[in-house]
Amino acid sequence: MKSRYEFEIKESYLLLNVTGSYDLTELLSLPAGVKARCEEEGIFKVLLNCLGLQNTDISTTDRFYLGEKLAQEFKSHIILAVAWPARDIDRFAETVALNRGGNMYVTGNYAEAEEWLLKSEVQ
Repeated sequence: MKSRYEFEIKESYLLLNVTGSYDLTELLSLPAGVKARCEEEGIFKVLLNCLGLQNTDISTTDRFYLGEKLAQEFKSHIILAVAWPARDIDRFAETVALNRGGNMYVTGNYAEAEEWLLKSEVQ
């Protein structure tokens, strides 16, 4: 594995810290496990903290596949805030997820991601 994944249960959301090096295959396998953990804990808000992840300037194709996969797994039942290195954000994955019925927000600021997540309502 190129990355390390650590879950932490917060008061009203599930925090997943991702560190190491970006790998598309690993990230595409992540949503199913996150969904299972949400169902197990009864928590349907997730903050995906990738600020410690390296090599995050990813291709448009990777962004498309990630947005599509997140929307497929989470639909509108799991709200996802993503803290991603600001220099590498173009909002394409977010747009793909939203266009497919997902509820996702990407920002380069952890506090902003948390604030958005706490204000969001699970459907």
